Amino acid sequence: MNKPTPGPWTYELEKLSGPSLPSTHIFAHGQVIANAYEYYGKNNSQANARLIAAAPDLLEAAAQLLAQLDRIGMTREEEPLMEALRAAIAKATDLRMALSRNGRLTWTR
Repeated sequence: MNKPTPGPWTYELEKLSGPSLPSTHIFAHGQVIANAYEYYGKNNSQANARLIAAAPDLLEAAAQLLAQLDRIGMTREEEPLMEALRAAIAKATDLRMALSRNGRLTWTR
């Protein structure tokens, strides 16, 4: 499996000098890794770029929160949050949670 480009990621609005679509570049370590374009004139490329640029930080925070909740245990009310965290992490990493032999949650492909 390919791994994502390590963070931190940043973004910058492209300076236009012609009739092309406005776009915002997403950078990692000084290199453009993605572009976000305006969607049907909605002026949303910067908002999309901010969300994309935050992805590595959000993934790390979600993984840490999930690990902490797994260590301390969860209540029935917290289970939907745990499932949402697992689903988001799986979507971003192509990994899924599985119950290990000792009853702890682990990541599998």
